[in-house]
Amino acid sequence: MSPSRANPKSPSLSVIAEAAGVSTATVSHALNDSGRVSPDTRIRVQEIARELGYETPRRRRSSRMRTLAVVLSANGHEDQTPNYYVGELLANVEAAARTKDIEVMIGFWHEQRPTILTNSAIGGVLYLGGDFDAEELSQVRLPGVIVGSYLPGLQLPAVLADNRRGAYLATVALLEAGCRRIALANGQATAPTSGDKYLGYCDALHEAGIPIDPALVTHGDFSMAAGIEAGRALLGGQLGVDGVLACDDPIAMGIIQTAWLRGIDVPGDLSVIGYGDSAISRESDPALSTVQVHRREMANVAVELLMGEELEHNPGFAERRLILPTVHRRGTIRPA
Repeated sequence: MSPSRANPKSPSLSVIAEAAGVSTATVSHALNDSGRVSPDTRIRVQEIARELGYETPRRRRSSRMRTLAVVLSANGHEDQTPNYYVGELLANVEAAARTKDIEVMIGFWHEQRPTILTNSAIGGVLYLGGDFDAEELSQVRLPGVIVGSYLPGLQLPAVLADNRRGAYLATVALLEAGCRRIALANGQATAPTSGDKYLGYCDALHEAGIPIDPALVTHGDFSMAAGIEAGRALLGGQLGVDGVLACDDPIAMGIIQTAWLRGIDVPGDLSVIGYGDSAISRESDPALSTVQVHRREMANVAVELLMGEELEHNPGFAERRLILPTVHRRGTIRPA
């Protein structure tokens, strides 16, 4: 038996790469089944790794990671974060962790920070939302992943919906319904995800040859009250709005309420699409057209990424994993 096989320690990626005649990046992708290498290469690398006594990243990480922390930002507009979005993400993170026998500790960042930094049982952190201080997070020495948003310039990976593509698809749905004066009721102007949604909205209008009218773009928090305020600004008067993309379902419900109070028929006179696929979108009458953000997939990917080898061997790893949303046409958009 060769010395490397007799060594009780798991071999490094570079040792496996040398034996297989490939790069360490190829080894990482092959061992993690990322789909970025050919089946033949993946099988060959995995066979060599087994011969060398390599333990998979999941097995090695789970032997150390008994607890992961999920923290919510507690500054800015944390109190305005939509409960359905947070609740579903948390539930799905817990379910994903449970399948790997990992406990989950949940709390607000400033409350949990001392525990996170001193509890030796915690093997990693999932940061839920985008209202964190980038400098503070850069000081944490545990592996971390941002879920649902990202912080520009921060060297942490993020898992979130492809919001630019989601807003593009939603705007296309309104265009296909015959809308030409389409408004955007967006979230906070400072949120990176709001910027992504604005770009997707612009992409669709540019593609259709429709100029961007700044008067048709509003910003607010993720609440029904913000939707009512946006509805008052956008509906009626001389703007001639015939379609609205609301960047969260509660915003959409507020716009629909304002339309109803002003005698504007939805979808006869005004088509509205929300964002998030909340329970209320399915239970409202008419049922709200919306963009489904796949929170279960986001949670699964985030937990897998937190346990993966990229974070263990590359502290500066900052890839964004984008989950493609799905448009659901329901009763608030005119038939195409």
